[in-house]
Amino acid sequence: MELEKRCPGVVSCSDIEILATRDAVNASTGQGYAVRTGRRDRRRSIATDVKLPGPDFTVPQAAAFFRTLGLSSDDMVVLLGAHTVGVTHCGMIKKSRLYSYGGKAGATDPSMDPELASTYKTYVCPNTASSDNNIVFLDDRASASKLDNSFYKMLQRRRGALMVDQNLYTDGSTRWMVDRLANTDHFRWLFPQALAKLGEVNVLTGTQGEVRRVCSRFN
Repeated sequence: MELEKRCPGVVSCSDIEILATRDAVNASTGQGYAVRTGRRDRRRSIATDVKLPGPDFTVPQAAAFFRTLGLSSDDMVVLLGAHTVGVTHCGMIKKSRLYSYGGKAGATDPSMDPELASTYKTYVCPNTASSDNNIVFLDDRASASKLDNSFYKMLQRRRGALMVDQNLYTDGSTRWMVDRLANTDHFRWLFPQALAKLGEVNVLTGTQGEVRRVCSRFN
């Protein structure tokens, strides 16, 4: 609201989101990066329009999704590293990874570390509907608030929660990139670069859309 008072009709909500993301990444990693501004806001905002790679995607499926955004497989591996500060819920992994892998009743995904699978099934995600909304950390809990490369080290240990994440290490075409990010500090500077590219996908400029006066509603 204060920004709109000082610069009415100039700074879009889309730009605010991009700038806030940049500042959050910089605060967490110390790695600053440049972003371009001048985006405009869409006049349509519907949850079903949001497209994300599925939690059970194979690497080819996920790579195909990122290609529709003009992003490479390397970009994909780096951007999924955002899960280093993410969480999911038991309902996203119970069927595909814990209790019905491959459609077989009682089967657990063999790519998951057995100790982790046992912990999930015993304490976090028991096979009851009441556990569906229980929180599952996508990175080691001790590192869940840090934007670092711990996520990739978890994948090396077969401790990725989502299948789409663990598949990055199971699939030989992306394993080398996971190893690179886990074993070096390259994530620290590659992640901002990939975010900057993502921030320029399907952007509205010029007279397209609008610059919202209040971000929670259309003008």
